[in-house]
Amino acid sequence: MFEFPWQVIIKTDEPGAVPNPITCEASIIDKFWVITSVNCVNQTQMEKFTLRFASYKLKNPDKFEFSRKINKIVVHPNFNPLTLNSNIALLKLPSELPFGNVSAHVSAICLPAMERDIDEQANLIKIATISGWNKQKVVEELLTTNVTILKQSECVVPAKSVTQENICSRGQLSTGLACNHFNGGPLITYKMSVSLSTQLLTVALITLQRQLQHNRVINNNNAAISSSPSSANVDYIIVGGGTAGCIVAGRLTENSSVSVLLLEAGGPIPVLREMSGVIDLADEVWPYSTVRQQSASEYIFLAFAFASGTAALPYGKVLGGSHVQTLNVYTRGNRRDYDRWAGEFGARGWGYEDVLPYFMRSENNTDPKVVAANRGLHGTAGPVEVSTVPNPDPFELRWQAIVNASGWPIADYGNSEAQYGFSIPQVTQSATNWTRRSTGSAYIEDNSGRGNLRVQLFSHVTRVLFDGQRRAIGVEYRIIRGDNNNQTYQVYCRREVILSAGAINSPQLLMLSGIGPRDHLVSLGISVLADLPAVGSRMQSHASVPMDFSLVNQSEITLLRNIDNQGLTIPNLYDFYVHSSGPLRQRPVAMMYIATGVSGDRDWPDGYLVLTSGAVFTDSLLEAAVQNYRADRQTEWRQYLRQYLNNERHLYLTFLNYRPLSRGTVRLASRDPLQSPLIDPAFFSDRQDLAAMVAAMSIGFALFETPAARSLFTYSALPVPGCAFCPDRPLSRCFTYLACVAQSVTVSDWHDCATVPMGNDSGGNASALDEHLRVRGVQGLRVMDASVMPAIPNANTLAAAMMIGEKGARLLLQTD
Repeated sequence: MFEFPWQVIIKTDEPGAVPNPITCEASIIDKFWVITSVNCVNQTQMEKFTLRFASYKLKNPDKFEFSRKINKIVVHPNFNPLTLNSNIALLKLPSELPFGNVSAHVSAICLPAMERDIDEQANLIKIATISGWNKQKVVEELLTTNVTILKQSECVVPAKSVTQENICSRGQLSTGLACNHFNGGPLITYKMSVSLSTQLLTVALITLQRQLQHNRVINNNNAAISSSPSSANVDYIIVGGGTAGCIVAGRLTENSSVSVLLLEAGGPIPVLREMSGVIDLADEVWPYSTVRQQSASEYIFLAFAFASGTAALPYGKVLGGSHVQTLNVYTRGNRRDYDRWAGEFGARGWGYEDVLPYFMRSENNTDPKVVAANRGLHGTAGPVEVSTVPNPDPFELRWQAIVNASGWPIADYGNSEAQYGFSIPQVTQSATNWTRRSTGSAYIEDNSGRGNLRVQLFSHVTRVLFDGQRRAIGVEYRIIRGDNNNQTYQVYCRREVILSAGAINSPQLLMLSGIGPRDHLVSLGISVLADLPAVGSRMQSHASVPMDFSLVNQSEITLLRNIDNQGLTIPNLYDFYVHSSGPLRQRPVAMMYIATGVSGDRDWPDGYLVLTSGAVFTDSLLEAAVQNYRADRQTEWRQYLRQYLNNERHLYLTFLNYRPLSRGTVRLASRDPLQSPLIDPAFFSDRQDLAAMVAAMSIGFALFETPAARSLFTYSALPVPGCAFCPDRPLSRCFTYLACVAQSVTVSDWHDCATVPMGNDSGGNASALDEHLRVRGVQGLRVMDASVMPAIPNANTLAAAMMIGEKGARLLLQTD
């Protein structure tokens, strides 16, 4: 009888019985399955046992093989470990190894600097012979599988300490050229071979399975919904299953006596949205764009490089909202942002100390080091996982070293205490399989079986219904699916209507329902229910200026290059599904806060720089991009973009003005609820915003011009069309060029907010909502999403919107 010689701890969420004829002595410790021994019952016939993440095939007494790679095994330090991590399988040789034939390509063996472990003249590994095993035969079989033996001096060792969690997870071993030394012991690395047809079948089956799981939320509760006020059978109607709306619905229905109907215009989460490497899928967005941008003076223009003079605003139209299509970056903003809400704008109860518990309530931070270093600032029990990205691209780490050497410290953007500095930010992804953890999946999909929660998708709400006392009693909506577009339905509730439709659709719905600026509503023939000038009138967003760079060394970028030609391949999908690895798992993103001195300082920075991989243009993609630009400049743009034709070294360095003063508007285009509203962010309408942007660009370019940065990447050899380099000075001092670029290619960073602001009920900052998020002038109607912010925080708005959902739900429960 052959006894499996290693003891391992296999991490699994769902331990189960191991089928016969293989038997195990096993015990459960929390969520770890401890296997103490594995014995073959049938020595001659192939048998198989399967764990959640592991599968072995045992063929005969003197041979065994791995049937597939294992996702992740955590090995106890005292055990003689078998470790398989990500794309690479690692086997630490015990003193006596019953090895046999391995159905895998052995790409490298890395031995420590101990001569007794290797006979260099014979080029053989010294493995002790035990009963039933022939040392020479084992070595010959290893050598016939193309083993490369490396001395310790030839092995690549990461700068940081190697642990059993992170070893060899950067893909260094997959080339067969180098390997990592592990705890003083020799390693053999295996590169498993799976046929493309097997990968294709696996991808198809898993895609179908996972999409069916997402689709379970479609009409998850078949209980009839009311069609008249007298028969209302739900307590709350929530309009919009976006970032905040999903949280409100999930939290309210934790109380079994509270019932909720969630209406979402989009559909279920597409399986491809599980992947952080996929962010641009047109079918799940509202196809909005800004109105054509006008000059605020003869010197201020916006987007004048673009043919349309507009910027795209593709917000999420899907369960989970824009959280399902972003980079998943988790940043909260500065504590002074929220103290300003409470002080300057009169939003009592929304200061930093008030909102911190609600940031933490949604968060499950999976990095113990981050939690320990920021005690009292991170949550560890919330539904949304916030994780540290594994294995950043080499260029991110080199950029970090350059920035640190220039005086920028490492910062934790997930708290609001100190921001100035550099970060490879944490993301809202599962640390177990690296799928996106949006609020749609964490608060709705995970709770779709609740009898008091009904989710109705493809339901476009067109107006709020009121009784004679100006109390919201329900909503009117259309089913936007199939042939039902023209059919209108009404549904009613017992308690309140909650608008969580987002910073664009919430003000649109209010105005369609007669709540907003009187003059605007009257001009469209809409009866005025409540004259609230603040509705749609104080919009803020972050302007961003993307600039083109190239890495000097292509080997320093290994993650996702371009979705169209390298991302959504069968091998990449297979790696993501089966091994939680590959380019679809994460996108390379590095960030830093800049203090320009124009609108902010180190305690409250106003500039932001984002470094990420750029598009790899094919001929067709390049030509499509050229068509976005003004006709009289397309020849110049074609020449400019050809620098990045098939250029996998392409990077974007994007500058953002993170403390803008400019305020824009959202207005109705007509009384038609299906017509897109008129959206004008009015970037740079306050001249100080342009000055702050140029100052941030100047600081950034001064850093790029250092010798260390020049060895990492270079800026475009050609100026942005329509702008000119300065012949007598570096770009960091060429303010005319920087200002021209800022006004030519500025786009929105999709952080719109403050369109239905809360706060004071009088004076210059008169708001649309009180501090309990109740709409002024009516009853039974609240707003809970990014639109309620009195002013934009100096961060992306995801974490803040999550906080608003958590605090809003608590306000409702306290009212009850």
